[in-house]
Amino acid sequence: MANPGGRTKCIAAAVVAVSLALIVPVQLSIDSLRAKLVKESVMPTQLPLSAASSAALGGFRGIAVDILWMQSDSMLIEKQYYQLMTYYQLISILQPNFPTVWQFNAWNLAYNISAEWGRPEEKWLWVKKGIEFTKEGLRYNPDSPDLYFFLGWIYFHKIGGDDYFTERLEQESRVYPNLMAYTYFSKALELVRKLRGDDVRLSELCLRALFRHGKAVLKGTGNVPEAMRFYDEVLRGAEQLLVQYPDDPAVIGLLSEIKAERAKFGR
Repeated sequence: MANPGGRTKCIAAAVVAVSLALIVPVQLSIDSLRAKLVKESVMPTQLPLSAASSAALGGFRGIAVDILWMQSDSMLIEKQYYQLMTYYQLISILQPNFPTVWQFNAWNLAYNISAEWGRPEEKWLWVKKGIEFTKEGLRYNPDSPDLYFFLGWIYFHKIGGDDYFTERLEQESRVYPNLMAYTYFSKALELVRKLRGDDVRLSELCLRALFRHGKAVLKGTGNVPEAMRFYDEVLRGAEQLLVQYPDDPAVIGLLSEIKAERAKFGR
């Protein structure tokens, strides 16, 4: 009688052998491309997509992407952060028009990796890398509401909710995080409306970012008229949104907050 276990082992060994035969040329192509990038200091934006795809991997691109994802996951676990950046760049070259690739990797940079560092200035470097990576993704995917939303979220949540990050952003770029969040949320909302109509959550988030910016202006400069300009815009937007969604608790809450804030100044 044939040994089922032995037969299974033979089949498994054959599968492994074939897999290795496929992986070796792919890995050599990846290493070659990586060496070229390092030697010439070429960033992904400088490589034409067609040239990168054909020169690097040809028909093995799908397999290569899977391998790169697995290797990058291992590097993340092992905290090999600088090597990880190279692999993220390679993945982006191979799948530049897939917004999820950019968003996932930017999240790792701005959130997961930045959290691994102890000093705020070290964290800030990785938050900025996440921003730069997302902006690079938008160059390839200018109509992606998800990337615009995520970029707005970094400014709103990661930077706008942290005094140190806010200060560094304002010092280095002369921009305000919540105002930047409002700008990118608004662009995301514009694209979403074209695709599937209004989005109450995103609309409310746009107004909330503008509300937070007004409060930051008041706290930072004490300029009441300037803050009121933003408060008035949020009030008008919240009232209009409530007409569309009269029972939405988030919209009701936002309207109540903005009215209470304005009332402090007799408005």
